[in-house]
Amino acid sequence: KQQSVMQKCTEERRKLAMEWADFHTQQKLAKERTERDASRVLQIDSQRESAIMNIAKEQAELKIQANELRLLEEQLSTLREALDRERQELKLEKERVNAAALRVQQ
Repeated sequence: KQQSVMQKCTEERRKLAMEWADFHTQQKLAKERTERDASRVLQIDSQRESAIMNIAKEQAELKIQANELRLLEEQLSTLREALDRERQELKLEKERVNAAALRVQQ
């Protein structure tokens, strides 16, 4: 009877040891999975942050370019106005010269 009880205890110990080993293995796998997931999340966050920084940098560069283009447009407009004034002055001067030439011919 004592041997039978000892065998049952030994069998229970073996079952408990197997269950403990299985539980420990499952815990280890869950921990590894969690660590992999956390690493993946950090990597994705890092990539997202990098993309946001690149977009912000590109946006800043585009604003600078837009500002430069606006300044160039203003300069061109000023030059165009100056050219128009000079063209008008030349036209008036031509008319005066032609009028003077007509007076000289008469």
